[in-house]
Amino acid sequence: IFPKTEKCKVRIGVDCTLILHDSNSRNLAKYVINKNEDTEIVIPQNTNQFIVDTIGQVPVTTRTTFDIKAIYDTEFDRLDKYQEWLEYRKLSAILRNLNRTDIGDGNVPDKTYAPLVLAGLTDIHNDNFTARKYVETCLKFKAYINEMIGLGDYVNGAINDPEYNLDAISGFGNMLKAIGNHDAYNTWPNTAIVDDATTYNKWIAPNVSKWGVNYQQGKCFYYKDYDSSHIRLIVLDYMHWDESNDANGQKAWFNNVLINNADSALNKGYHAVVVCHAPIMTQTTGKFVQFDRCPFTQKDKEYTTGFNNNTIAEIVDSFQNLGGNFICYLFGHLHRDMVGTYENYPKQIFIAQSCTSGMTDGNDTDWSTDAPWALRFNLYSFDYKKKFIRVYQVGESIDRNMQQKKGMLITYDTNVEGKLLNA
Repeated sequence: IFPKTEKCKVRIGVDCTLILHDSNSRNLAKYVINKNEDTEIVIPQNTNQFIVDTIGQVPVTTRTTFDIKAIYDTEFDRLDKYQEWLEYRKLSAILRNLNRTDIGDGNVPDKTYAPLVLAGLTDIHNDNFTARKYVETCLKFKAYINEMIGLGDYVNGAINDPEYNLDAISGFGNMLKAIGNHDAYNTWPNTAIVDDATTYNKWIAPNVSKWGVNYQQGKCFYYKDYDSSHIRLIVLDYMHWDESNDANGQKAWFNNVLINNADSALNKGYHAVVVCHAPIMTQTTGKFVQFDRCPFTQKDKEYTTGFNNNTIAEIVDSFQNLGGNFICYLFGHLHRDMVGTYENYPKQIFIAQSCTSGMTDGNDTDWSTDAPWALRFNLYSFDYKKKFIRVYQVGESIDRNMQQKKGMLITYDTNVEGKLLNA
């Protein structure tokens, strides 16, 4: 029962007459509906039944109650829209701050450079609803976001998952993609891996020409330079990394783009961000050392295993020892947030991001897709002059331990251990 008169719009999938009744079946209003249009109507107070009379087809004596496809702009969904409006308004202010260059310098912006701002999605696992909302939000604020980037696991099973349909989302193909484990499995739950050329053809080839990245045909690793930010973003393919033989040349390539080439990050003076789906942890790196008093860290679980790779951290260590500025790793895979450094490499900062999908078991935060702000992804701002990493988590961000995960500020420096500044 509508408690008061509502002016709204209605959408019905047939040409019809819409008749509004009260609880005593008295006609309160009548409207002619075109199935191809939204119709503005007034729903009188005490309306409790909507009846559709299909014009010229159904006699009045056989009228029946009909499920209307949508009634919107009423008080019932106005609260949801208001909450979303508040979130968007807050997000607009957050993004302006993430783009600022005058932090700590009064009110005088430094216009000689711009921070690099990324919108990170990870472990979406076929969640079309949340992926669509992520893209819509990023496009709404595209003036403030340099890049959408996926940290892997776009499917829920294996590479040819029949339920995968995220590419149908307008704008999803513009997102840079790192390869996750599910994205390279041949079948599920069998975890045999397809070759890198097959993986490339599925995830990289369709859109790589519009990403503006430096890539190799048939390979799922690449990099992109952001000149105004003095940053090189390096995306690794951990599923096809060959630690012993370097069969696809990725290890040598990584060393070259970071250190050895004439236009390497080291020689250009560019700071480096490395993206890899699964967190790196080996005997060489030592265990994860999470930042204390940080809401993005795990209080109920200590991870003791990771992607068993020594070379990546060793190459980054060489880069730093030669004077290169390493910003951080961006990881997914864990379905949980985790931030810190390594026991044996305290200058190498990692940020593991929890699931963007709300439909996956083991999440930090669970939510229903009918919630008004059912969404979660991270915004990253990298400022090479101040050596700041600023992170903001968009959407549903209170975890199972009642930690409010909104923003954090980390400093990175070649000469000192990374520190969380706003603990």
